[in-house]
Amino acid sequence: MNYPMSIQDTAKTFVQSKLFPDLKNDDQVATLLIIGRGFNISDYDSVTGLYLRQGKVNMHANVMAAAIKASGKYDYEVVANTDVKCEIEFYRVDQTGRFPIGHHSFTIEQANRANLTKNFTWKQYPEAMLFARCISAGYRAHCPDALGAAPVYVEQHGEMEVESKNSTAQPPAQRAVPEKPSTKVDDAPIPVRKALVQEIQDWTGNSREEAIGQLMGLLEALELPTDGTCEDVALGQVLVWVSGVRAKGADFGDLFDDEHFRSIQSTLNIKGDEDIDF
Repeated sequence: MNYPMSIQDTAKTFVQSKLFPDLKNDDQVATLLIIGRGFNISDYDSVTGLYLRQGKVNMHANVMAAAIKASGKYDYEVVANTDVKCEIEFYRVDQTGRFPIGHHSFTIEQANRANLTKNFTWKQYPEAMLFARCISAGYRAHCPDALGAAPVYVEQHGEMEVESKNSTAQPPAQRAVPEKPSTKVDDAPIPVRKALVQEIQDWTGNSREEAIGQLMGLLEALELPTDGTCEDVALGQVLVWVSGVRAKGADFGDLFDDEHFRSIQSTLNIKGDEDIDF
């Protein structure tokens, strides 16, 4: 892959843009870029899809899936992906064709046994979470060199891959060279989706369930995915916007006034001539 800018210049550009709220300093971003370029993935995928946990690379499921497809050595097909089960068939690819090398599945029963489904993202987006678990297991079992020799683990919507049922609890993944997070729950950094729900809940005084519903409506109005696939970059931009409007002493409904809504339109490249139904 061709990288037109040096690691130092690229890191500085990402930080100075202020479009990526969780990227705090040049060293942090440069570390992610070094790892990502070693994997031969784009700089954008490096800063949005890679995390470090105790020196181990953690990767969003969509980046892992794309790496399998792009490797030229492996492929996969989703056999089933419902709210109760995901099944994926993995293949080896060469000049003579494509050959099955393994089949993996992950079910909601397994998620329940692992005590995963208490997380609200599992309740809202079980299909996406089951896929993340399944693609991660298949990657590690059958395609471990798709991005080089370093082991990788999956992070999806702030929910970390469990290494084994007998393993001791591990701290949550953090960005490389992280600075002290400003928003915490039980001393662990809050994923951007949770931070958004908390911001809306604090602003409106509503219950968590009501705040989640308001967030879903907000994402729909902004023409962003509500199925769990929305990028953290976009959600971070929405969080900054929501916090800024709240800081002006406005009501939650004022987000949809022209004055405020136009300010986020340009950032997210939303069409301005469509009616907004919230």
